[in-house]
Amino acid sequence: MLTLRPDGNYTHSGSNDKLYDWLSKKLNFTISYFVIPNEITQAKYRNLSDNAVVIHLIADQIVDASAIGFIATPERKSVMDMAYFIWTEPQAMVVPRPGEEPRLFAFIRPFQPLNVNNVTAKKNMTALKWASQYSIYVLNTLTNQGGSVAVVQLSFRVLVGAWLLIATVLVNSYSGTVISYLTVPKMKPPINTFKDLAASKEVELILLAETVIEQQIRLQTFSNNYVASDFKKTGKCRFKTTDPLTMAKFWSLPLQKNSKFTPMLNHALMEVWETGLPSYWVKNAMPQAQKCFALSKPLTSSRQTPIRLNDLEGAFLILGIGVGLATFIFLVEKIFQFI
Repeated sequence: MLTLRPDGNYTHSGSNDKLYDWLSKKLNFTISYFVIPNEITQAKYRNLSDNAVVIHLIADQIVDASAIGFIATPERKSVMDMAYFIWTEPQAMVVPRPGEEPRLFAFIRPFQPLNVNNVTAKKNMTALKWASQYSIYVLNTLTNQGGSVAVVQLSFRVLVGAWLLIATVLVNSYSGTVISYLTVPKMKPPINTFKDLAASKEVELILLAETVIEQQIRLQTFSNNYVASDFKKTGKCRFKTTDPLTMAKFWSLPLQKNSKFTPMLNHALMEVWETGLPSYWVKNAMPQAQKCFALSKPLTSSRQTPIRLNDLEGAFLILGIGVGLATFIFLVEKIFQFI
């Protein structure tokens, strides 16, 4: 981050200032700032992106090097030198932290598999009934016996009775699970990949291609810094960083092609990277928000309280609807009876 001082010069702050202060002492140079004239940046490079402007300034030998790191590609290496990498990390996104799913119908969640089994059992019983009736019909035809066979209805009743007995056992088994579903909040699925982002109807993302901010907004460090800064400002963990979206990428400092500064920068950057200082500087420069980055276990809850009345609001809603409909039907029947 650059800040304009009253004397017209700039001062830099952030984690990179530690790196460049270290380099200036190691290589014995002084950092200074100057403004590139608008006739160069606007007239000559006005239709280019931010990254392309920096690359052209170096390729056209207007500046010696850039303090902004670039990912080395064959095209970039053909027009400028790429020093030893100064940073490596994957790319990620900042997304809203998923909220809790509505609890109005939480009491029916454990019975959803049972409902599926009910539908399947009904289809199976219907198929068995038709198959049994058809088999008895074929048997009666072959043996020249007429009339219906009571065994058909009896076997169907036995099948229904057996299923009702199994369903009763399953319902009693689920009774303990209902308490868990009522007391443990169920969170909405988080966004961790581009596929999740595309499927989400609540979150949208727009990035301008080939811009510095487009690179930074998808770096894991910038994402973590944004989450921590928002927590420091609001006191709430409103956002989270997704899982890594790419493999680790390497950022290097670009210099003029065949620059005399490339060998000394390579040696200095290799030395500082091997000490582990860049990671230490970045970690100390970021706001601390351990609460927002703590690993949470799915299907667990920090709320250790008994079932409250609002946990049962869904069940009371269904009960109210049922009582209301029964009362309405009863009144309609009485009205028709009097008429």
